[in-house]
Amino acid sequence: GLDLMGFPTLQGRRVVGIFRDNTHFAAYLATLTPLLFLTLLPRSRLLTIIVIILTAIAIVLSGVRSSWIMLCLACVMLLYVYPFRHRVMALGTAAGIVCVAAAVAFSPIVKNKFNQTVSGFEWSYSGIDRVLSYRLQIWDTATRMANAHPLTGVGVQAFREAYEQYEHEPGTFRKTAGFPVNHAHHAYISVWAESGYPGLLALLAIWVLLLRWYFRTPREQRRQALPYAMGQLVVMFPLNSQPILYSGWWFTVLLLLTALMLAALDDKPAENV
Repeated sequence: GLDLMGFPTLQGRRVVGIFRDNTHFAAYLATLTPLLFLTLLPRSRLLTIIVIILTAIAIVLSGVRSSWIMLCLACVMLLYVYPFRHRVMALGTAAGIVCVAAAVAFSPIVKNKFNQTVSGFEWSYSGIDRVLSYRLQIWDTATRMANAHPLTGVGVQAFREAYEQYEHEPGTFRKTAGFPVNHAHHAYISVWAESGYPGLLALLAIWVLLLRWYFRTPREQRRQALPYAMGQLVVMFPLNSQPILYSGWWFTVLLLLTALMLAALDDKPAENV
């Protein structure tokens, strides 16, 4: 029930690292996994596998399913870019399965999240909504916000205050989940609801420009920019629940990855100033 520093763990023994009252730790780790992997790989494959497995254990023990998906996406991309030999892959996969099984067995919050995901699932609106922790209700309400204010949205960081006003039946989510809605849990839907169609189109335009710049640069520059580009894809993968984009703790990470990627793509030599 205590972390390594002696502080009580969060919400049913979640591993939160240096953050005592939130789950930012897992999101940061999952996002920066490509950078960690590609930095260690030239030094030692064995060390890389060990560190990634330890990182995966910490992410699983956080009990945050969106971070699990982010980690899986990062690993899939890394395996595509840097395929290991079958023997190393088998060892790493077996070790990962054992670690996840141990996490499920010994962590109440992880066990509850797995049970919530796989038990009693049914292909219906209510069944999918329950598995997604009632995200479908949130996204449906966010759609009403965006359509009610197509040019401006409800305002940046005004999602929580406006939420119940646009619910189909005001107060439904609070009664179902037992707590209010703070954000849309999806970057694109959140920007759409809070900034309207111009905000959503601007976000999509940014991604089109970044992809265009990435694929138009020489291979060496793309190789340098790869870990930052992967981190951005992990953050903005649309088929996942995501942290709120309009926040200091999360937007700065995406902004830093973007700046580092653009710097790595620059094929011009640095000039002394």
